[in-house]
Amino acid sequence: MQMLRLFANQPELGISEIARLLTISKTAVQRLVNALVKFDFLEQDPSTRRYRIGVGALYVGSLYLKGRSLENEARPFMRDTVRELGHTCQLAVLHDGAMTITVSIEGPGPIKYSVPVGHRLPVHTSATGKAVLSMHDDTEIEAILADIGMPQRTAKSLRTPAAMKEFLRPVRARGYAVNWEENTAGIGSIAAPIVDGHAISAVGIAFPVSAVRKADIPMMGARVAECARAISQRLTALSKPSAA
Repeated sequence: MQMLRLFANQPELGISEIARLLTISKTAVQRLVNALVKFDFLEQDPSTRRYRIGVGALYVGSLYLKGRSLENEARPFMRDTVRELGHTCQLAVLHDGAMTITVSIEGPGPIKYSVPVGHRLPVHTSATGKAVLSMHDDTEIEAILADIGMPQRTAKSLRTPAAMKEFLRPVRARGYAVNWEENTAGIGSIAAPIVDGHAISAVGIAFPVSAVRKADIPMMGARVAECARAISQRLTALSKPSAA
């Protein structure tokens, strides 16, 4: 499993690189790689002789989403948001101290920003992470941030729990959070929390800041919040027992 996770950061790896990253022998790596190739979790490029993720990993990964009502129910609302705003729409879930992208629908324009499904975003510098934090009280926020830390990503990143708590007060009032180059220079995002009994997911849009006027953020934020409410209402309706 540790070996497969390495490919999240680098599309192709050789035996020596894997051995160095995992600090195990090349002989052990070769045995593990052979087993993963046999079951199509890895495949070898015939020209470079390096390895990459295989179709077996895709199949097993897709099983996670197949039974997930959150992702399945969110997609239609996310597509509507993409059509209306023209930017990539992403769904993220708080897992193991980071926001993991579980659905990503790219915008239609030539200038866009997107990250693949499975990518992990820091909670404190992403709009989805801050949207999820807005659903917690100050004590819970302090505990979450103490556990995961607040490493600075850019000069605009929030650095302390006190700054985060202050930032989140207007987020709760308006219903959406904004990230303006706090995680990646030149990139912004807007997200709103999904309320489904667990304060762990959010939906948002991501974009190059050069493609968005700050004056349009309230309109865009309201549309993202509307998308999150629609998903929340759909999940609530599904969770209610049907009438006999």
